[in-house]
Amino acid sequence: MKGLFKGRVLGVFLIAALILSSTAGLGVAVAAAQSAADKEIVTNSSGDVNGALEVVYDIPGMVLVGEMVPQYPANDQYQLLRSVGQKAEILDDDLLNSGIYLLATINGNIKYISTANGEVLFLTNDNGSGWDLEASQPMGITIDIDLSAEYSDKEKGELMQVGYYHNGTFTRVCDAEAVKVMSGAEFSFSAPEAGEYFWYIVNYCASMQNLASVTVTLD
Repeated sequence: MKGLFKGRVLGVFLIAALILSSTAGLGVAVAAAQSAADKEIVTNSSGDVNGALEVVYDIPGMVLVGEMVPQYPANDQYQLLRSVGQKAEILDDDLLNSGIYLLATINGNIKYISTANGEVLFLTNDNGSGWDLEASQPMGITIDIDLSAEYSDKEKGELMQVGYYHNGTFTRVCDAEAVKVMSGAEFSFSAPEAGEYFWYIVNYCASMQNLASVTVTLD
């Protein structure tokens, strides 16, 4: 009986060792696959990503600065615009060239982006282009700002400029150069002519602004 018991115990240990070895190998394979998948992701910060989305920016009147910046999902955590956006410059326009950052949306939405004073959040379609509008076609944008005590001390809203970009020209849609914007604020315009349009948001506060969500809509 003792010999039989030892044989069974030895057999159990051998089986366990084989299982552990197989599991370890599977873990390495999964980790390697995950690492490869992470490197392929070049999406925006939406956090709702199914596979990779290659973004090729082609903005009229604008040039990219530096190398392409991979735009990883935010995973419900705020990311600095200057870290995840693609820096760009406007030709023959020194006023805004201090901080324009392109960010591709997914289904017209981005989430959890933090912008510094003077930075321009420049939104594109998911493929890096603008939205093609017919003459008089409306386009809207909804801005959800995190005004909680953890992220803001502005109970009356955040100071910003909101507008659209078309044919190399910035046009604000807000009532003044900068306005106080509350969470859930909506802006819209009707295209003056057919063409490609982009939304932009400029931080006019001295401190950071935390955008929980920005959504572009077409009518």
